[in-house]
Amino acid sequence: MDESLSSIMEVREDFMVSPDGDSKPTLRSAYFQKPLAKSLEGSISEVLSTSMNMPLPPVFEPKKWPLIVHFSWWRSRKRKWVEWVDALRDRYESVWKKVGIFEAIMSTKCSLVKDRNLCIGVAEKWCPQTNTILFPWGEATITLEDVMVLGGYPVVGDPIFTTLQSQEMIEVQEKLILARKEPWKRNKGNVSLSAWMDIFRNSGSEIEHEAFLATWLTMVGFSPNDCVNQLVFPIAIHLARGNPIALGPTVLASIYQDLSLLKETVVDLTKN
Repeated sequence: MDESLSSIMEVREDFMVSPDGDSKPTLRSAYFQKPLAKSLEGSISEVLSTSMNMPLPPVFEPKKWPLIVHFSWWRSRKRKWVEWVDALRDRYESVWKKVGIFEAIMSTKCSLVKDRNLCIGVAEKWCPQTNTILFPWGEATITLEDVMVLGGYPVVGDPIFTTLQSQEMIEVQEKLILARKEPWKRNKGNVSLSAWMDIFRNSGSEIEHEAFLATWLTMVGFSPNDCVNQLVFPIAIHLARGNPIALGPTVLASIYQDLSLLKETVVDLTKN
């Protein structure tokens, strides 16, 4: 192998068999891009840090940083949300699949393990000018296809700022806005997701589906905090009626924005 390629690639030869198990073992070559994990033990961040040929600039020592990052959206899902998803699935699964959000909704029932060091390590190598990650072994990025395949967010459909087109849709929005005002008056603040779910979950309300979708949109990042934002109401109303909305581009833009903000913070810390 060419010397320049051997620095970033590793070749291994081994006997391989068909997954069906109906063929004889064949000696073949396999090509792997470095860095390679030496074992399956330990966190992903530890595997990366020990297998990289180049250290993270200047020195990747997150425990010594005065930086405290709160991933406000990265939290375990509440039981009542999971129960709400299950309660509405049989009735609205066909609609969710039609607009391409079924997988994204179902994924919110799961909890992902948070590796803070890995997130900061990726942000440290993020380039805001190109929206790419500059790894020692090459350049990579998060694409719209990733958002669609891994996240389950649709990339086709009307834009998120599509207006409501009928009087019936406008009336539904007015009902959602009115419902949002009631707990706001009592709590003297914005409506939290928990309070919103208490109002509509299993309520049998004629706008329960729209309220559910507004909750989901807020949970996946279409609001700057964990409070229900009335700006998501038109999107929820369109989705509830089977009108596809391209959510993927907005999700991807949000990821780019957050990584750039985190990168700027990391850079500022290294200057102090």
